Amino acid sequence: MTVSKIKAYFIPAGYQGYFSDIENSLEAKQKYVGGLIQVISLDDVDIICNDEGKLMGLPVNRAIVDDDENVLDVIVGDIICLRHDDDEGEFRSILENDLQTITKYLRPCKIIGVRDDYTIVALLPEKDLKKWKDE
Repeated sequence: MTVSKIKAYFIPAGYQGYFSDIENSLEAKQKYVGGLIQVISLDDVDIICNDEGKLMGLPVNRAIVDDDENVLDVIVGDIICLRHDDDEGEFRSILENDLQTITKYLRPCKIIGVRDDYTIVALLPEKDLKKWKDE
């Protein structure tokens, strides 16, 4: 059953994340991330970002880390976090307790250098980021 609006956790590049509603449509998600979407699954949470963000030179937003805080990848541009319904194949509202998964595996970061084929990433504290003005 498709719901017209769902609750999402938005993470604008360079800012702390916040909860708000979004139209449950592909167009609304593409508008927020600024292009084609890519979906990355973290447990029950789906991370939606711009599929071509790195090619477009979008700003660094978050690092995806494992349980030992090893950086697996860097996400650029604005991010939307939602849940998914495996049975229906649709996105659904994020839950307040999903924030634990989001903050554990998506860490604010900045690129501090490049060496050979490696990008050197520094993880930053969430509290050091500015709050989003529309929150």
